[in-house]
Amino acid sequence: MPYFESFDGITLHYSDEGAGRPVVLLHGMGADATANFEQTGITGVLRDAALRVVTPDIRGHGESETISEPERFADDAMRRDVSALLDHLAVDEAVVVGYSMSAFTTLRLAAHDPRVVAIVLIGIGENTGKIDGPPEVRTRYVEMLEQADPNDERTPPEFRVPGSQRAAIIAYMKAPWPQTRDALDHIDVPALLIAGDRDKNAGDPTLLAAEIGGRVARVPGNHFTSLGEPELHRALVDFLDEI
Repeated sequence: MPYFESFDGITLHYSDEGAGRPVVLLHGMGADATANFEQTGITGVLRDAALRVVTPDIRGHGESETISEPERFADDAMRRDVSALLDHLAVDEAVVVGYSMSAFTTLRLAAHDPRVVAIVLIGIGENTGKIDGPPEVRTRYVEMLEQADPNDERTPPEFRVPGSQRAAIIAYMKAPWPQTRDALDHIDVPALLIAGDRDKNAGDPTLLAAEIGGRVARVPGNHFTSLGEPELHRALVDFLDEI
């Protein structure tokens, strides 16, 4: 499996398959590319559509370098990682698909990197403002994460995070956060927002879609199960075909 050195020396893992139009898939918090995209069938669907599928493990997650220092997430490091990966692969243009936490990264990337020609945001909606919310919101999340038992089935899925990735998430939460909402006025590429009809984490994506001139697809499932739904796969492939 390939690795590359990002802008600040952090080593990141990624996969790169196919020879068609590049589609970069960015996974969610506490997961990795395999869990969010391979196991849910998304990468297979895109490969079958003759697309080039690039799936990095974001910093501190999956097979990428383990980190636990908040400063490693400062200055919008995750967004800059994706630009560094496009540099490394000599990609001139790409569609970027971001799920959950990485949907926010995708919004900021589309506002900063002209190589992004279209975006798909999964599991994001009216709760966008919370990601730019006051520090006490993040402090409470860190407290809950530190107290949660990842082996207890009663623990909400978003807090069932293994040790190394848990440390990375805590560091991310403690770092200065980039303001995603500031990027919205600077997005002028085709956008599709996909949300499960029972996704309480995202909420209604309609208003956010209107802000960035995008459109909405509602699919069955909640924040986690919707990734494996055939309706989501079809919505994604249909959008990529159109653009």
